[in-house]
Amino acid sequence: MKFGVLSICFLICCNVLLAAPLHYSGDFSFKRPVIIEGNWNLPPFDFINDEGKPDGYNMEIIQTILNRKRIPYIVRKNNFSTALRNVREGKSDLLSLMFSNERAKVYRFGSTIKYITKIIVCRKNDRSINRLSDLKNKTIGVENSTRSLDILRQEKVPCKLVLENSALDELKKVSRGSYDAGFCNYESAIYYIRKYKFNNLKLVDLGIAPQEYCMAGHNEDLLRVMNQEFYAMKRDGTFDKIADKWFKPYERVEVPAIVYWVLAFLFSLAVSLYFIVLFLRKRVKRTERMLSQKSYQMSLALKGGEICIWGYDLVQKKFYNIESDRFPPNGRSLDDQLKLIHPDDRHLILDVIHNASKGVLPDESIVIRVEPKGIGTWEYIELNINIEHSEDDTVARIIGTHKDVTDRAMERNERINLLKKYKTIFDNAMIGIIYFDKDGWLVDINDLACQLFNIENKERLLDSHISIYKNPILENVLIDAEDLRPYSGIIESCFNVVEDGSHVSFEKRKENRFIETKINPLYNADKQLECVIVTGKDMTESINKEKELKIEKEKAEEADRLKSEFLANMSHEIRTPLNAIVGFSSLLGDIVDEKQKLEFVSIINDNSNLLLNIINDILDLSRIEAGTIDLNCSVFDLSNLFEISYSSLKDMNSNPNIQFLCKLPKAKCLIYADQNRLLQILANLVTNAFKYTEKGYVKMSYLCVEDGIKILVEDTGVGIPFDCQTKIFDRFEKIGSLKQGTGLGLSICKAIIDACHGKIGVDSTLGVGSTFWAWFPLKKEKEVHQ
Repeated sequence: MKFGVLSICFLICCNVLLAAPLHYSGDFSFKRPVIIEGNWNLPPFDFINDEGKPDGYNMEIIQTILNRKRIPYIVRKNNFSTALRNVREGKSDLLSLMFSNERAKVYRFGSTIKYITKIIVCRKNDRSINRLSDLKNKTIGVENSTRSLDILRQEKVPCKLVLENSALDELKKVSRGSYDAGFCNYESAIYYIRKYKFNNLKLVDLGIAPQEYCMAGHNEDLLRVMNQEFYAMKRDGTFDKIADKWFKPYERVEVPAIVYWVLAFLFSLAVSLYFIVLFLRKRVKRTERMLSQKSYQMSLALKGGEICIWGYDLVQKKFYNIESDRFPPNGRSLDDQLKLIHPDDRHLILDVIHNASKGVLPDESIVIRVEPKGIGTWEYIELNINIEHSEDDTVARIIGTHKDVTDRAMERNERINLLKKYKTIFDNAMIGIIYFDKDGWLVDINDLACQLFNIENKERLLDSHISIYKNPILENVLIDAEDLRPYSGIIESCFNVVEDGSHVSFEKRKENRFIETKINPLYNADKQLECVIVTGKDMTESINKEKELKIEKEKAEEADRLKSEFLANMSHEIRTPLNAIVGFSSLLGDIVDEKQKLEFVSIINDNSNLLLNIINDILDLSRIEAGTIDLNCSVFDLSNLFEISYSSLKDMNSNPNIQFLCKLPKAKCLIYADQNRLLQILANLVTNAFKYTEKGYVKMSYLCVEDGIKILVEDTGVGIPFDCQTKIFDRFEKIGSLKQGTGLGLSICKAIIDACHGKIGVDSTLGVGSTFWAWFPLKKEKEVHQ
């Protein structure tokens, strides 16, 4: 029992001792001076001043405490990363450090000597950063190993962080545009901005909670002594003096917005009252002067403006003079006045008097025609009506002004008539006319221009705000909107104006249109653009005709050239067999040898046949040009015709390297066609094949396809270039000018096939050979019998 009581007493004494405040007795000492570390690039907290000495708020706090406690110390100059490492490894004793839970695991923290606000520094023209999330995808400069870097990493802001050695390096690169922003302390940013005149930078408060800036180290006894003396400095005012010295210039004074509003209101009220008083004083003086001159000024004004003032008595229905001599001294009745007014305008004056008597005034002045002297000359009079109320708020009388505007009305009528004439000319001109104002907006367009661009609704087009400078039809000829020059030429346009509901746009069309266009900008005497007149005339048909005439001319010239070549060729082709016939005929009488005679006769016969074929080709050509190709159709055996043609043509093959073949798909094939024309087609195709084949074979055959007969002549000759395969069926065309012939054979074949409503063509590979084919339809057996 006694032991338990003694134990309780011991515990109570320990609690009392532990709870009692600790006081430095003055016997604290180190074997060495206290080593102070600091971030020498963090003004106004820790930095090296212009004299190269450690300085700043933190340094002065720590040095003051150590001096007051008479503790010797050494100040080291290191960057912040090195300072942290030295304290952590026990090589240094004190430094100032922002508190965080992670750092509390490594360092011992003393009293908080300052709360620091973290802010963003960016360029003044950048309004995109107002909160922490706005830093996304931006490049942010931040000092290495600092609490600023820890905050950005803790918040996991998706931005590109670039580590710098100091806040000054951040701000320099932000000012130059290398970074989008920097993240640092408010006081440091203000210090550097003012010192280095970074006038293009601004501070943005992101609402981050202030950070505790504490004394830190690794020795708890030293920190306890520092804490006790720090609180003593707060009590005796030393701390406040140091804080005011370093942070008074950087304090942000938050003035409530209501104060500014109240001050602005009071200032505005005072200014308003001053000007009101000043205005009223001047108004009184001006009114006094106006009252003295009113009668004189009124008289001058009425005379200068040729304005008369009259009244109308609603009871007596009579007009009378106020400042006028328009009416007799005793006035003029309404009925007498109406007699002087144009019949078409009498209802105007009656309606105005009726409405004014009920207190309703016209929205604007009215113009009537009056004949005051009864000589048939109408004057245009402009009337302005007002009313005067009685004490019971009823209309007492009508007061009006009277002004002669005859000259102005005549000028207006002349302008209207002239505009009508111009409008008539504009709408009925033989060319399209488009009118743009000085800013390039479409104002008017005549009917012919609407037809030119397929515009059906002119009013909708004019309401669509079309600009001359954003017009795909004219954009290639308008060089400079600031210096618009006249233009004259033909524009090749591929656009139509398309209406889609209330919207009008430009749409490409399939065929281009050629428009003779003139752009005429009109300038005034001051060389300022007043309007732009664009005229257009559709030249598409004329230009297309010119193109067609040019093509026809080229064709005619080509035909003339081919005919010239044909005539030259004909003279040679006809002269050659004639010379042979005449020459061998004259020699035939002197030849005794029968064998030689037979040879000469054979030569004469061959050349006679050649000459006959040339003459037949020329005759067939004349029939083709006359459009009279005779077809004498009959029923015959096509296979037999091929055998006959093969027998007659094989003797023409004088080249032993060429094998002449005939392939018949059927032993007998009865058709209804022109037998002679088919023989002519076969002869021409086979003859051509022999001409252009040096070795290999020439094969003739036919096929029964597509309700018709297809004749085929295949060779292993030189082949035909692809670009010549369609031209060889034209007249006078030959592949190789040195080959014998008129160049009419294939064109005659084509004419015969066309007459039969068939088709002809060639499949050829250069250097391999060619296959000429001709297809013509066959009539059915029933049609043949009919």
